[in-house]
Amino acid sequence: MAAFKEVNEENEEKWGFVNIKGEVSINPQFSNVGEFREGKCAVKNSDGKWGYIDKDGKLIMNHQFDKAESFSGNFAVVRSGGKVGVIDKEGKYIINPQYSRIIQDDNMFLMEQDGKYGWMDKGGKIIINPQFNDAYPFNGSNLASVKTGNKYGYINKEGKIIINPQFDGALPFNGKMAMVMSSSKFGFIDKDGKYLINPQFDNT
Repeated sequence: MAAFKEVNEENEEKWGFVNIKGEVSINPQFSNVGEFREGKCAVKNSDGKWGYIDKDGKLIMNHQFDKAESFSGNFAVVRSGGKVGVIDKEGKYIINPQYSRIIQDDNMFLMEQDGKYGWMDKGGKIIINPQFNDAYPFNGSNLASVKTGNKYGYINKEGKIIINPQFDGALPFNGKMAMVMSSSKFGFIDKDGKYLINPQFDNT
C-alpha cells in the first residue's frame, strides 16, 4: 500500500493509504504515517502520539509513543519520555526507553548512551560497552567504523580495534572496501586498513 495525503474541511492535512489499484484502502485520518513493514505501520494521531495499525487500518498498538519507526525483524525502535527503546511485534518492550538513540544493526542494536556509542543484543544485553564518541552500524560487515578521541578506526563484533583510529572520517565497509578521509581528502582502504586508493579526492 502507498500513503497519500489530503486536506480536510478544517484545513488539516490527513494521511491515508491506497492499494495497488489506486483505490482508497484506509481513509485519510492520521497526522503522519510511516511505511508498512511486516504488516504494520506507524501512525500519528492529532495529539502527536504514535501507534501502529494493521493493513485493514485497525489500531493494533495504541497511540502512546512520541515517535515510532517501522518494524524490522519483528522489532521496532520507539521514543517515549525523551528516551529510546525497542518493542516486539506484540508491542511489549524488550529494551526499555533509556537510550538517546538506537539503530537496528543486523542481529544487534547500535545505541547511544550519555554521548557514547556501543552495541547490545536483541535482549538488551550490552555486548560492546558504550565508549566511542561516534559509530556507524556494521551493516552486514564484520567491521564497524568508530571514533575514539578525534580519529576514526574500525572494530570487530567483539569490540576489538582491528584498524587503528587514524582517519578524520570513516564510512562503513561496502564489500571489501571503505571510504575514509584524511587531511580533507578521500580515499579507500581494504579490511587490513591498507590504502587501495590513496586519499586524493576532494569529494566523491
